[in-house]
Amino acid sequence: CIRDSESIMQGGLHVNQLRSFELVDLENGIATIEVELEQAAAPQPYETPGKPMPLELRVMSGEGEATLTWDLSKLTPARADGESTVLSGIRQTIQKDGRPQSADSATRSIRTIDIGTTE
Repeated sequence: CIRDSESIMQGGLHVNQLRSFELVDLENGIATIEVELEQAAAPQPYETPGKPMPLELRVMSGEGEATLTWDLSKLTPARADGESTVLSGIRQTIQKDGRPQSADSATRSIRTIDIGTTE
């Protein structure tokens, strides 16, 4: 199993991510690889392009997993199946009548990946 971690910029946010890759099968030059991903971000201010209001990330965490099927004689995997879930909480502050007013929102997004190529 190979694990690595890195800090990335994603949508204007500093995000820490941990990835792991495990070769679970190798037969006739076809590899099956299990991939896991975890992401987290500390509370931080940020701005979204085109929106002049300040935003504050309150919480963000995510996880995902996928299975890659890879013919090792090819440049890219032939198949990827996976799912990810991301939870985030954001505070938005606007000025109304010269006073700041805040609104909190929470988002949960679930994504499914099913990519395949044909020969």
